[in-house]
Parts: sequence; C-alpha cells; structure tokens
Amino acid sequence: MFRRLFGQERTTEEAPGNNRYGIDENSRYCPQCGDEYRAEIETCSACSIPLISGSEKLANLKQQEPDSASDFTEISVADELVSIQAGKLGYLKPLQHLLRADYIPSILAGDNTSKG
Repeated sequence: MFRRLFGQERTTEEAPGNNRYGIDENSRYCPQCGDEYRAEIETCSACSIPLISGSEKLANLKQQEPDSASDFTEISVADELVSIQAGKLGYLKPLQHLLRADYIPSILAGDNTSKG
C-alpha cells in the first residue's frame, strides 16, 4: 500500500508471485504442509523439516501438471453437464478458450430443433 501511495508500485514483471500458482520465488516453502516462510528461514516450525525455495516449489508444481490440456479436459459419460451460455458460435468459441486455459472441459452444442 505504501508503494502505491508514494508512486513506487512494482510493475507486473517485478511483482513477487507473478505466476498462476501465487508462488513467490524469493520465499521458502515447506514441502509437507505448504507453509510459506521468509527467505532466511531454513526449517518449517510446524513440521521440523528443511524448507525448499519458491523456485523449487514452482518447478514441482509445473512438473505435476498434465502434459497437455486435452488430457485434463476430457469429458466422460459420468460427468454432469451444465449449460452456462447460449448464443452464436462466434461468441461462444472465445468463452470455450477461456475455460480451456484453466483446464475446465467444455462442449459447444448446437440447437437440435429445426425451423420451418
């Protein structure tokens, strides 16, 4: 808040934790409970185990991601489907891309009723 008041706010590139996981690469983390610590702390106070760097935690999280979005966005017969938007295909395609970016599966379906 003080940085903002005095015009010293960090740019988006400088901001710590500028990743989708919210991990600050300059902090340290407990690999067991996930608690975050300042960089100079070396042991988790709750678990009594050595901490890992934010860079290591981020690398571990990225390694656990599916290789491709299609692996994660498969829809099975058992999945419950919910209609969230109706409209023209041109308007719905960008919405589908937003969902896919967050690994949320989606289906675009046309109206089966015939006119005439």
